[in-house]
Amino acid sequence: MNPAAALELLQAHSPAGETWPIHCRQVARVARCIADALIEVGSDVDADAIEAQSLVHDIGRSVNHGYLHGWEGFQLMEKLGHAATGRGCIMHWLKGRSREELLQSKIPGEFLEQVLACLDPPQWQLADSVISLADSSVAGVQIVPLAFRHEDLRKRYGASAWLDRHAELADQHAVQISAALGYDVAQILAPLYGTQL
Repeated sequence: MNPAAALELLQAHSPAGETWPIHCRQVARVARCIADALIEVGSDVDADAIEAQSLVHDIGRSVNHGYLHGWEGFQLMEKLGHAATGRGCIMHWLKGRSREELLQSKIPGEFLEQVLACLDPPQWQLADSVISLADSSVAGVQIVPLAFRHEDLRKRYGASAWLDRHAELADQHAVQISAALGYDVAQILAPLYGTQL
C-alpha cells in the first residue's frame, strides 16, 4: 500500500472530531523524515511502506480506543487486504518487546501467540523502530522530545512498568537508528519539535 492509499483509508475511518487521525499524520511525517535520511546513508528501508504503516498505525482506534487498538487495527487492515501495512498497528503497540518479555506481561499467552503469528517477518526490523520512534515523538498532535511524550503518557494513563518499558525501548530505537544513520537521530527530530497540523 502506498502512502496516498493509506491516507485515504485513514480518512475513511476517521470519525469527526477525533484527534488520533491527526496524530497518525504527524507520526507519518516524522517516520518519513527518518526513513528518507536512512535511505540517504544507504539503508534499504522502504520509505513509502514506513509512511503508509505510520499513517494507519492507530486506525484501530476507529474500533476500540483501549489497550487492544493495535490488534484491532491489524485485524481491520487484514480484512481490507492490507495485512503488510497493518504490521505498523501491531508493532507500535508491542514496541519491540521480546516474546519472552510479552509472555511475562498480563497479555494472555494464547492471544499473544495469535498476534505474533500474524507478523511477517516475525523479527523486529529497522523499519519497525522508525515507526515506534516516530510514535514516541508525537504527543497528541504535536511533535515533541521523547521525554515529553513519555511524561505525557504517564500523566494520561498513570505510571506503570509497561509505560516505563515503552520509554526504555524508544530510547533503544533512537540509538539503533542513530547507529544506522551515523549521527544522532535527534538532528532530524529537533527541527520538528513543536510543530502541529
